[in-house]
Amino acid sequence: MKQLQQYIDDLESLDASTRAAAADAIRDLGESARSAAPALFAALLRESDACPAVGTALTHIGPLSPDLDALKSGLQSDNSHVRFWAARTSVKLGSDAEPLVPVLISLLCDPESPVRDSVVWALGVVGVPAIAPLIDAARGDDAELRGRAVLSLGRYPGDAAMKLPVIIESLDDPDADVRRLAALAICSLGQSAHPDRSVYDDDTFSMLLDSIDRIADDDTVKLDAEWFGRIRGWLRPIA
Repeated sequence: MKQLQQYIDDLESLDASTRAAAADAIRDLGESARSAAPALFAALLRESDACPAVGTALTHIGPLSPDLDALKSGLQSDNSHVRFWAARTSVKLGSDAEPLVPVLISLLCDPESPVRDSVVWALGVVGVPAIAPLIDAARGDDAELRGRAVLSLGRYPGDAAMKLPVIIESLDDPDADVRRLAALAICSLGQSAHPDRSVYDDDTFSMLLDSIDRIADDDTVKLDAEWFGRIRGWLRPIA
């Protein structure tokens, strides 16, 4: 496609507006322009500042599985904007992003919250293959990473039977912030049971409810009282 090749060539322009226009045009072509993914990655890695047009195009058309090395480079970039868009693009790979799990987990402690949020999202779509590495991180030596891993485990209700035991275990962590994040993770899973508890099997729901009651009896865990009370109120009537 001659037009697409011109857009790809324009991604190397020295003029920022030309690069942005080319990325926008590629985005508008949708999945028919997926062959442009390597050029978009190269453009992303070349950008020295924010790169919303290139990043948006990448997340729109989706990466190709061979782009894993480029994604890893993006995730490890010194540029927080590049890390953000690389994480957002990893989401599009779904379970094919499994090889990126170690570097994604390391970014749970990224100083930029948009990067952290996108990394949690990406780990969530990887699914089961990300759970064991997250559990290992939740039991590791780094308190900050333990807390972030626990919070990530509680973000999505899928496979809660595998995740909930280590989250509950983290309520006894020696670090107060890890204990707080474990309580937040449990509340997040509890929120997912409203209005339909069928997202969890009976044993998992019972374990979740017990952990909610435990948090309610623990004065050392500081959560927003209104939010916590609302979640507990949702769960008790459907128990």
